[in-house]
Amino acid sequence: MDMFYSNLDNKKRRVHFHAFLLDVHRRIHKRKQEHLETYGRSMHIELQPERDIIGTIAKEIATESPVLCFDEFQVIDIADAMIMRKFFSVLFQQGTVMVATSNTHPQVWKNLNYPPLHSHNPMDDAYFYPITPQVQTQVLAIVDELLQGGPPLVLETIPVMMGRSLQVMGQGDVCVVEFAALCNTDKGAADYKALSERFRVVVLTNIPQLTLAMHNQVSLLLARRFITLLDELYEHKVRLISTAAVAPDALFQFDAHVKVPVPLSLASKQAALHDLQANHIKPFTSWDGPVAHDPATASDGEEVKNMSSMTDLMYACKRAVSRLHEMQTLKYQTLAASSNVQNTKVHK
Repeated sequence: MDMFYSNLDNKKRRVHFHAFLLDVHRRIHKRKQEHLETYGRSMHIELQPERDIIGTIAKEIATESPVLCFDEFQVIDIADAMIMRKFFSVLFQQGTVMVATSNTHPQVWKNLNYPPLHSHNPMDDAYFYPITPQVQTQVLAIVDELLQGGPPLVLETIPVMMGRSLQVMGQGDVCVVEFAALCNTDKGAADYKALSERFRVVVLTNIPQLTLAMHNQVSLLLARRFITLLDELYEHKVRLISTAAVAPDALFQFDAHVKVPVPLSLASKQAALHDLQANHIKPFTSWDGPVAHDPATASDGEEVKNMSSMTDLMYACKRAVSRLHEMQTLKYQTLAASSNVQNTKVHK
């Protein structure tokens, strides 16, 4: 390294990597303060190149030093890893050459936190799994970036309708809320609509996996509420950042061939309906009323795929997963950034 560096021309820089990280953080903080004074607090997601702080700093350093030499290169902090991923991507696009020494082999820990660090879309990650301390630190860093060094999150009360209200932690156009607070409590479409109209970014944490092994009225209600929440966020083009137990495709596990207990009264109704349909006779009554589950009189079971309500739920789950994927794309993120804020007033 000494020989290489001494034979380079003037525009070069050699620095210990930790000192370099501190310099980058100092520049980021300074630029955030400048943006806050120049533009004020933004009420929507900014995608303009001039507002890209990390990208701008990377271009500055590339101009200052086309060749960077690092001593003892090592990234051990997940927040630094997120910054460096974007930083070096822009740096290398500018043609900068990096040479480094390190005390750690490049392949050591190469699989650590792999899914969250390798995005399948051009935007920053929006869906993190599984939930680990590293992921939690990562998301906290994203929230801090969204808040732009301003006031911390506070408990906000959002009017819903007919005297009802919703309480969440928010600041500006950013909201941070747990899955359980929105889907495991008495909430509905009106609550999710009010939330979507109030905030432009929702950070939804601790989404569990919903499987048929958990099958009961509670799990079905959780799934339906979550789907309704996603529908409202999607309809209002709200940016969604999530932490979850599993990947989007594994969130809903409803096996069409697994049998579940069905009350005899409901099974009898369905059997009679099948007989009518087999004889080409149209049913003339509605059997959509609730039937209480009685374990003592339950039948051996009926395939989920034959239960219309469960089939409808399966289709809704597939749509929800599709929307989760779409909400991570550049196209959706751009729409979210350009959509109008319906309600920016902070309610207390």
